[in-house]
Amino acid sequence: MEKNIQVIGIDHGWSNMKTASHIFTTGVKEITTEPAFYDDVVEIDGKYYKVGGKRLEVRDTKVENDNFYLLTLAAIAKELNGRGMRNADVLLSVGLPLTRFGAEKQDFIDYLSKKKEVAFRFEKEKYTATISVSDVTSGMSAGSTNVYSFSGSIYAARISGHLYSASLSGIAYNGTTAVAETISNRITWTP
Repeated sequence: MEKNIQVIGIDHGWSNMKTASHIFTTGVKEITTEPAFYDDVVEIDGKYYKVGGKRLEVRDTKVENDNFYLLTLAAIAKELNGRGMRNADVLLSVGLPLTRFGAEKQDFIDYLSKKKEVAFRFEKEKYTATISVSDVTSGMSAGSTNVYSFSGSIYAARISGHLYSASLSGIAYNGTTAVAETISNRITWTP
């Protein structure tokens, strides 16, 4: 089986999982029987999990249970599928906030690396991946590039008693040099 190294960046947010091509709600629910529909379903070790849907509640860390591991598998599958692949050596470039970096870095690396080789199904398609982990800071270059400012805009509609919707876009700067640009990021909330 031929494998290709694929770098996949994932922002493991409490609200949304974000990759270069996909954004989906940070939600996981185990399905106790074989599902009738397989949209957004991860199957691993004979169990089924629906990802997306209702957002997970915030916890002290992201490694307390398997939720973020399952969300990571879904993110890997979505990215590989978009690249027309089912098997790959995957180099994950993931993020932790700098304020939590020291306390959680090794735990997060160990958590995401708990199965070096993993076989699973996403939406009934079989995927195999050899996983390694790099960059575990939110930001650029494993934290070696400091972002000093962010310019951008948030457009929102404000109608009393209704659902709010906003989209964030912009560019992060190191001094006067642009070092990153956000991808489309849609946010909704109710006051």
